[in-house]
Amino acid sequence: MIADWDSRNKDGNLKIRFSELYPLSAATARFADGAVGVYFLGIADGLGIGYPFKKSRLIYIGMSASRQNSIGKRLQAHLSGRSGNVALFNYAKVRPVVFSYFGNEVLSALGVCPVPEIEGFFLREFESVHGAYPICNNQSSAAGPASALKHAALKVDWTAWNEVDHTVRP
Repeated sequence: MIADWDSRNKDGNLKIRFSELYPLSAATARFADGAVGVYFLGIADGLGIGYPFKKSRLIYIGMSASRQNSIGKRLQAHLSGRSGNVALFNYAKVRPVVFSYFGNEVLSALGVCPVPEIEGFFLREFESVHGAYPICNNQSSAAGPASALKHAALKVDWTAWNEVDHTVRP
């Protein structure tokens, strides 16, 4: 498990946080071979993307609903350009990219929601905080099927994807 649950926050909401971000490469993508769930890709360094409400280094939220097309295989397809997401492929060519994911073992704690619903939940949560879907997600379509997840009782802590400040201070 690369991403995990945090304890309930002061409002009693369950908070989801990203415990570690790993550099994306063919070798690290293999760690997620066979994993089914939702994954997240972002720029490893820098000031992030200027979304309407808040900057973020997160550039893509994706999913794998089967072991045959696992998260590891999806990550490798993004790196090679086989996924068809030209923007994501180009970011990975010119900038270091990091990833994190929630596998089914973690997602099962959310109940019986199918993976596409959970991906839609994360897309809508990102949009509510940042003002748009991640830049490499399809901006023109809906964020998948509506989710039965309760947005009020479940919050995503996007802090791990905040911009990185490289300012040299005296």
